[in-house]
Amino acid sequence: LNDETLLVVSVGLCLSMVVLAVKVGFSSALGAFIMGSILAETIEAVRIEKLIKPLKDLFGAVFFVSVGMMVDIKVLADYVWPIIILIFVVLILKMMASTFGMMLSGQSLKVSVQSGFSLAQIGEFAFIIASLGMSLGVTSSFLYPVAVAVSVVTTFMTPYMIKLSGPCYLFLEKHLPEKFRAWLKRRSLDASVPKSSKVLYDWVQLLKQYTVNLLLMLIINLGIILLSLKFLEPFLLSKIPEGPWAGIICSLITLLVMSPFLKSLMSNRRKTSGHMMNLWTMNAYNRFIILALTALRLILACGLVVYVLMHALALSRWIVLPMAIVLIFIILKSKTLMRHYWQLESAFVINLNERQMQENHERIQENMGVRHSNDMGDASWLDRILYAYSMQVGENSFLIDKSLEEADFRSSHNLIVIRAQRQGECVNIPGRDYVIKAGDILTFAGKNKTMTLLNESVWDFRFVQDSLFTLHHFSQMEMQSGKDHLHLCCAGFPLSDKSLLANKTLKEAQIGRNQKCLVLGVERKGKQHINPSSSFQILPGDIVWVLGEESFVSKLISINVYGMR
Repeated sequence: LNDETLLVVSVGLCLSMVVLAVKVGFSSALGAFIMGSILAETIEAVRIEKLIKPLKDLFGAVFFVSVGMMVDIKVLADYVWPIIILIFVVLILKMMASTFGMMLSGQSLKVSVQSGFSLAQIGEFAFIIASLGMSLGVTSSFLYPVAVAVSVVTTFMTPYMIKLSGPCYLFLEKHLPEKFRAWLKRRSLDASVPKSSKVLYDWVQLLKQYTVNLLLMLIINLGIILLSLKFLEPFLLSKIPEGPWAGIICSLITLLVMSPFLKSLMSNRRKTSGHMMNLWTMNAYNRFIILALTALRLILACGLVVYVLMHALALSRWIVLPMAIVLIFIILKSKTLMRHYWQLESAFVINLNERQMQENHERIQENMGVRHSNDMGDASWLDRILYAYSMQVGENSFLIDKSLEEADFRSSHNLIVIRAQRQGECVNIPGRDYVIKAGDILTFAGKNKTMTLLNESVWDFRFVQDSLFTLHHFSQMEMQSGKDHLHLCCAGFPLSDKSLLANKTLKEAQIGRNQKCLVLGVERKGKQHINPSSSFQILPGDIVWVLGEESFVSKLISINVYGMR
């Protein structure tokens, strides 16, 4: 789009969202804010911001001048004391509340005080709220100039409040009780420590993802039901006025549209499996809570289906309930529905993160197609399919004194051993001749469902607590470990006709033996081949994903990509 068209489209979208927000009962400011947030995440955000700035400045000036003209000076004089009291209430109480909230979140005293003093004001949005209250007749007319006066004064005081945050922090540091300062220090230290190995962190993340997914899916399903009752059912009744067919067709269409979201409501293991597995293997109490949370999902989904069927069929709930349970079972077992939902979710995530993905794409292009795990979003196959987890070899395992070649985890369980630890010594990408001993901790890469197979008593392997992560998360943790070039690095690189690995099988390439790297997967024409066998042939145009120490991965990429220029 050229500049003129882009400007008109952007403003048109903003005004359209304003109209839509007003029509459904929300404020016009909310509609403008939502559309602004959406446009800010597009790849054209920089151009839109540049084009709309003159328009923003024009209407900003009109807005503030009109606000000033609506203020009655006589009213301000009549309510000078309420204004002064409100100013002090906002500056003092809001500052204290913000500071205390930052302390509770685990921030240090200095950061908390600085944040509290920076937030001690109300902005120009108060003008909009006050004018909206006046237009709706829910507030008195004198409140508008009072709100404007308080907002102007508190905004004017913000730089001085920020300047005072330093002396205030020094005063509090000197006069606060020693026990309180020690408590704050402990909280800030706890907040700064990596939480990946903490039980509380796993619970927080699990419940957060569970609640977000539960509420989101409930809202979507209830929205579908309401739209169906308001628009679809009256339309069908107008076409089929007699008999129950209008209700039956309406319920079938409604359930068909709801089914992918019902599937996600009942089973959203993709993003919670790591935290859930860590907690599940800990004790029976955790397993009971996880089962209760899962049961709640099923009950809510069943309740939604029962409501739709009862409305359409006008039958007793005890007759409808078995029908709903059968439908729930069919939806739960359907892989097609889950695939459709993942496609919808992936499309939404791609559109939401379009700007970031464009930046990642440009960075990948600059690196001649080489991509690291950090360039991949949370919706990538590295975060959906592959996991890293550790197992400790028991005293009675039949694999003791056997080499990794004899154990052959790759052929039997489609697993790769990416690390071995023995008495504090760590070996990254151990070779085939590595001999397994009792007490060894082996870190595997593979699909999480294979972990249950290794947990069987015949293997005598014990899952290492808090060791299950998606491979994407595991790679990010390795990058942050601060072990220089000894950490494991995950990267993908494209093959050309000149690449040394092109047109070779993995057995012929000998990547593990020659480069001390492991092939995790190969992307070919948009399809992922996870943990391919040794007979898999690598072709030009493939993207090969490998895992190894950073120095070896860099060398492999240099030979096959940068060295082929």
